Amino acid sequence: MKQSRTDVLIVAVALAASFLSLILFSHLWWRLTIQGRVFSGTAGRIAMLLIPSLPFVWPYLGAGIMFRQRHAISRGLKWTLGTGALGGALHALLVRGSFPPEAGLQSYVEFCAAHLLPAILAVAAFFIWPKRPAQGVAIA
Repeated sequence: MKQSRTDVLIVAVALAASFLSLILFSHLWWRLTIQGRVFSGTAGRIAMLLIPSLPFVWPYLGAGIMFRQRHAISRGLKWTLGTGALGGALHALLVRGSFPPEAGLQSYVEFCAAHLLPAILAVAAFFIWPKRPAQGVAIA
């Protein structure tokens, strides 16, 4: 029971941190990293998908790492995916997209993909981060 409470706390902290980060830092982040720059080609499209979302998705990277350290793969992956899905839902509630009638399909795809980024990056962190060996005393 105590372990579940800690997991719920991790989820709540990740959601709160992403909310506050989006509200407090997204405008500054946009001005410092994107405004006035040109991103071209496939790498530019990927950069434009990832860079604007970084102020919002970084807490989900941390949540994925924490769940990796706390649980076996199956249980930790469930918590990680759940946290990422909640983060995507929060992002969808906070950020609205308004597209002109002549906007291309790519605009819609990139906007929707931004809502999947919390789950994608949380799972990536979960699998990339090495699991710490269990600490304890071996009894012979």
